[in-house]
Amino acid sequence: MIFGSFHTGQSLAKSQQDKFYTLKNVDAFTNLGNAQCQYALAVDSSTPNENCILATAPNGDVYHFSTTSGKTWKQTGGVYSLVNTNANGAHTGCSKTAFGGYLFYTAGTKLGRFDLSATWTDSWQTFTQTPTWRPIMELENELLIGNGKYLASVDGALTYSDNVFDIPTQYTISALSSSGTYVIVGTTMGTSIYTCKSYLWDGFSTSWSDEDLIPENGVNFFIEVDNGTFAQCGTNGNIYQVNGVQFSLYTNIRETTSWNPYVSTTYKNKSVFGVNEKVFVMHRPTVSFSYGIVNEYTLTNGTVKGLISSGTQLYVSTGSNINKISTSLATAVIETPESTGNFVSTRVMYDTLDGSVGIETKKNGESYVSQTSKTNSKKNLIYFDGKVNDVNYYQSRITLTPGAGNVVIKFIENVPSNDQKAE
Repeated sequence: MIFGSFHTGQSLAKSQQDKFYTLKNVDAFTNLGNAQCQYALAVDSSTPNENCILATAPNGDVYHFSTTSGKTWKQTGGVYSLVNTNANGAHTGCSKTAFGGYLFYTAGTKLGRFDLSATWTDSWQTFTQTPTWRPIMELENELLIGNGKYLASVDGALTYSDNVFDIPTQYTISALSSSGTYVIVGTTMGTSIYTCKSYLWDGFSTSWSDEDLIPENGVNFFIEVDNGTFAQCGTNGNIYQVNGVQFSLYTNIRETTSWNPYVSTTYKNKSVFGVNEKVFVMHRPTVSFSYGIVNEYTLTNGTVKGLISSGTQLYVSTGSNINKISTSLATAVIETPESTGNFVSTRVMYDTLDGSVGIETKKNGESYVSQTSKTNSKKNLIYFDGKVNDVNYYQSRITLTPGAGNVVIKFIENVPSNDQKAE
């Protein structure tokens, strides 16, 4: 069986044959249909060494708002400096970029703002609710802020309203997105209650126009794609496609997940989100393709606490430092689906081999066995001598290790017993 088209992304399970079980540190979209090593994340700064959510100013400066203290760091180029300490304590939200000439941020019951110059007003306004997180979104020249069961707002004239929209008391607003000019409100009732709702609001009526019941304990964050929206919900890695206000289960990333509305962004026209130590890309090359999810980046340490893009760079808070994309290539790992039948070998066709390709094989659910790779440069094939015996089902794990340049492969083949010859 031949497995190519790496842009289809990772699968739900080993048995799914049209996707890949693992795509780690893989760039699957630059050379469409092929796979190659992605650039590695590296530590940009050991400060901030706290959990942070991030915002980008119009000039490209990145602000890191600590969610464990009231500190805020400014990053200009590679220089980080502490610029504010919020007396209201740990931050619970921030605008991802400026609105009305200010960055807005929240801590405790207070809404603060920064004039992008030197003035920090930590207690500019007061909320009536105290949720764990305050998702913030701009729509139609209005800044919308999750305020427990309420939606607070700052309008274009910088007038604050504590409650422009409210939902039933048992729900807390956990994430915000939009569908055209409508607001999509994601909610939670708590970590132990495995049902929540989404609400659709037109932005001016006294109540919502539609709602949907979601069988999860909360909407953790939204993933914005071109003319569409997805949402990560619950604790088991489920990704839902959002149509208006209706949530339909789309796929699963096989990760434990939790509430944080500040771990998704857009980077170089691709939708990016972070879960645990992984940064995923959700993308389709054009509308004629389906969306693929690929684990393109892996943190140097820690887990994703917040991320944002600025220009051509991506910044990630790990809790103990800030990661960014380096100029060094990472080692990529690809696992094929599990093939049922009498498979005896694996071969890989390459396009560019400026490094090495490692082959491991697994039969009948046992542990992976490392094979000694050989290269047929005339046929652009990597293979190994001999065969694997007594196979009922078979899986391959391929490691792409960059050298002075990249390794680009075209397909991986789990070779059946009637077609063993690679040279």
